[in-house]
Amino acid sequence: MLVTLHLSASLDAELRGNFTGEGRSGKSNSPFSALLTSHALEPSPLFPEAINGTYSSIWHVQVPDKDAKSIVEQFLRIPGMEAAYTKPAESAPDLA
Repeated sequence: MLVTLHLSASLDAELRGNFTGEGRSGKSNSPFSALLTSHALEPSPLFPEAINGTYSSIWHVQVPDKDAKSIVEQFLRIPGMEAAYTKPAESAPDLA
Protein backbone atom coordinates (compact mmCIF):
# COMPACT_ATOMS: atom_id res chain seq x y z
CA MET A 1 0.00 0.00 0.00
CA LEU A 2 1.21 3.46 -0.80
CA VAL A 3 1.64 5.87 2.13
CA THR A 4 1.97 9.57 1.34
CA LEU A 5 4.01 11.76 3.69
CA HIS A 6 3.90 15.56 3.95
CA LEU A 7 7.08 16.65 5.71
CA SER A 8 8.11 19.81 7.50
CA ALA A 9 11.09 21.62 6.00
CA SER A 10 13.39 20.10 8.64
CA LEU A 11 12.23 16.51 8.01
CA ASP A 12 12.48 17.05 4.27
CA ALA A 13 16.05 18.34 4.67
CA GLU A 14 16.91 15.37 6.90
CA LEU A 15 15.54 12.94 4.36
CA ARG A 16 17.32 14.58 1.43
CA GLY A 17 20.56 14.68 3.41
CA ASN A 18 20.44 10.98 4.27
CA PHE A 19 18.99 9.51 1.10
CA THR A 20 20.97 8.34 -1.89
CA GLY A 21 19.76 6.75 -5.10
CA GLU A 22 20.78 3.35 -3.71
CA GLY A 23 19.05 3.69 -0.35
CA ARG A 24 19.42 5.33 3.04
CA SER A 25 22.91 6.21 4.16
CA GLY A 26 21.99 5.70 7.82
CA LYS A 27 23.61 8.93 9.04
CA SER A 28 20.73 10.01 11.28
CA ASN A 29 19.35 8.48 14.46
CA SER A 30 16.17 10.59 14.47
CA PRO A 31 12.78 8.97 15.10
CA PHE A 32 11.96 9.51 11.43
CA SER A 33 15.08 7.72 10.18
CA ALA A 34 14.65 5.00 12.80
CA LEU A 35 11.10 4.31 11.62
CA LEU A 36 12.16 4.14 7.98
CA THR A 37 15.03 1.81 8.85
CA SER A 38 13.03 -0.44 11.20
CA HIS A 39 10.47 -1.16 8.48
CA ALA A 40 13.02 -1.14 5.60
CA LEU A 41 11.09 1.67 3.88
CA GLU A 42 12.61 3.45 0.89
CA PRO A 43 11.05 6.90 0.47
CA SER A 44 10.61 8.43 -2.95
CA PRO A 45 9.71 12.04 -3.74
CA LEU A 46 6.21 12.31 -5.17
CA PHE A 47 7.41 15.17 -7.40
CA PRO A 48 11.11 14.43 -8.13
CA GLU A 49 11.59 17.60 -10.18
CA ALA A 50 10.41 19.88 -7.34
CA ILE A 51 13.46 21.28 -5.56
CA ASN A 52 11.71 23.58 -3.09
CA GLY A 53 8.22 24.67 -2.18
CA THR A 54 5.13 22.76 -1.18
CA TYR A 55 5.51 19.89 -3.63
CA SER A 56 9.14 19.14 -2.79
CA SER A 57 8.24 17.98 0.73
CA ILE A 58 5.73 15.32 -0.35
CA TRP A 59 7.14 11.81 -0.33
CA HIS A 60 5.72 8.33 -0.51
CA VAL A 61 6.70 4.89 0.72
CA GLN A 62 5.40 1.45 -0.13
CA VAL A 63 4.37 -0.52 2.97
CA PRO A 64 2.85 -3.97 3.46
CA ASP A 65 -0.96 -3.73 3.44
CA LYS A 66 -1.25 -5.47 6.80
CA ASP A 67 1.07 -2.95 8.48
CA ALA A 68 -0.18 0.25 6.82
CA LYS A 69 -2.43 1.51 9.62
CA SER A 70 0.22 0.96 12.30
CA ILE A 71 2.98 2.56 10.22
CA VAL A 72 0.83 5.63 9.43
CA GLU A 73 0.08 6.02 13.15
CA GLN A 74 3.81 5.83 13.91
CA PHE A 75 4.60 8.45 11.26
CA LEU A 76 1.98 10.79 12.71
CA ARG A 77 3.70 10.71 16.12
CA ILE A 78 6.96 12.06 14.66
CA PRO A 79 7.53 15.79 15.26
CA GLY A 80 7.53 17.62 11.95
CA MET A 81 5.29 15.11 10.18
CA GLU A 82 2.55 17.32 8.76
CA ALA A 83 0.44 14.47 7.32
CA ALA A 84 0.64 10.75 6.64
CA TYR A 85 -2.09 8.77 4.93
CA THR A 86 -2.75 5.80 2.70
CA LYS A 87 -3.94 6.09 -0.84
CA PRO A 88 -7.25 4.30 -1.26
CA ALA A 89 -7.16 1.28 -3.52
CA GLU A 90 -8.22 2.02 -7.04
CA SER A 91 -11.33 0.31 -8.27
CA ALA A 92 -13.15 -0.03 -11.53
CA PRO A 93 -15.90 2.51 -12.15
CA ASP A 94 -19.42 1.49 -11.26
CA LEU A 95 -21.22 0.91 -14.54
CA ALA A 96 -24.66 0.42 -13.00
